[in-house]
Amino acid sequence: MAYPQLTIILPVHNGANYLHRAIGSVLNQTMDRDMWLLVAVNDGSTDNSAEILHSYEDRFPDNITVLDQDNRGVACARNLALRKTSTTWVTFLDQDDHLDAGLLESFLDYPHLDDVDVVIAGYQHLTSDGKIKETVIPDPHPEGFGRWTVDAAWAKMHRTSFLAEHDIEFWEGGFGEDIPFVFAESGLVGSRVAFLPRSGYNWLLNKESTSRRIWASSSPDTPRQIVDMISHLVTRRKSFDPTDPILDYYILGITVFFLIFVKVGNLRSFLAYYRALVQALAPLGDAVWRNRLIWHPIVGTPLRHRIVLPLIVTIHRTRTMPLFAPLVRMGRFLV
Repeated sequence: MAYPQLTIILPVHNGANYLHRAIGSVLNQTMDRDMWLLVAVNDGSTDNSAEILHSYEDRFPDNITVLDQDNRGVACARNLALRKTSTTWVTFLDQDDHLDAGLLESFLDYPHLDDVDVVIAGYQHLTSDGKIKETVIPDPHPEGFGRWTVDAAWAKMHRTSFLAEHDIEFWEGGFGEDIPFVFAESGLVGSRVAFLPRSGYNWLLNKESTSRRIWASSSPDTPRQIVDMISHLVTRRKSFDPTDPILDYYILGITVFFLIFVKVGNLRSFLAYYRALVQALAPLGDAVWRNRLIWHPIVGTPLRHRIVLPLIVTIHRTRTMPLFAPLVRMGRFLV
């Protein structure tokens, strides 16, 4: 009998409408069931998610474990399971998403797996009715942007010991919980990244998802949480390669994304939020706004970065944000 090699972590909060598909996509994987474990964390659900999860645990006790906690958020749920993970590899699945049948086997069949810390696959972005809106495959060019293509922990297989050694966990300070995780894993000097030239993760962005709630949120805490997250990235950046322009480019891209796509009260509140984000970037110096990649992007750079970043950087450097703020704020309605 083989020992489990891979743990799939599934955080759940009121996900009853999606759980059968999500868990079913794990049970239907092409590799033997003794190769994987599923750890589902019931994050204080008030629907019948807990009942569904425990029913699967009762039916598949060798493969499925359910952890229950009070509602503390998806980052805390993932971190709880991650700290209990003992398999060599770990991956993540969100409750409203699902996996193609051969994805996990493709991860574990990757050649020279002993020399890798993370394997990155692509994903399909699905509409609420299940149609494919976009397919993303990371570019494997060694000097390109491929390792940053997927701004999430899912669609990847991570070496558990590497995460523990470098204290890589999910951000528990609010929105953007995946971003410090991805930044730390991909930004570390010597992190060994490999690519699967295929999609296999199916990401459903629906009106109930965490990502959609970010864009629709009007909570007064949201801007503060995001500013704190950017400050966290900047602090961690100090321990990485100071000569790597991609790291600053990534942080700037994330900052601009959240500037545009988060709903922030009135115009005065938006400008205060903009100034707070600029202040969070300040330890990186003015060089972050003069990064050569803004104007000469490398292989695999997302199209939105090529278009939006030069625009926002120009507005910032010409000190005309108060003039263009109404237009910039409208960007969130394009999502």
